[in-house]
Amino acid sequence: VLADLRAFLEIVEAETGRETVLYLRQDFDEIYGVDESFDRPLWTFRYLRRPSRDDWTIWQVGGYAYVDGIDGRVDLNVMRQTGAAARMTT
Repeated sequence: VLADLRAFLEIVEAETGRETVLYLRQDFDEIYGVDESFDRPLWTFRYLRRPSRDDWTIWQVGGYAYVDGIDGRVDLNVMRQTGAAARMTT
C-alpha cells in the first residue's frame, strides 16, 4: 500500500506542482502507518467531535449537510487557514 501511495503521490504532485492532502481515517492509518511515512497535510474524518490529534488541515465534521442548489446531502468540512492550508490556497 505504501509503495503504491508513494508512486501515486509522485505522479500527482509532479503534474500539479502542489503538495497532496491525504484523506486519512484513523483505522486505516493504524494498519498502514501512512502518516508516519508521508509528510503531507491531513484531511481527517471525525463526525461531530473535534479530532483527537491537532495536526489536521481539513476536518470532515459530517456527511449530512445541505447546500442550496445541490440535490442531496454533502460533506461538511472545516479547513484551517494556517500552515499547510494557507499554502494550498496560494
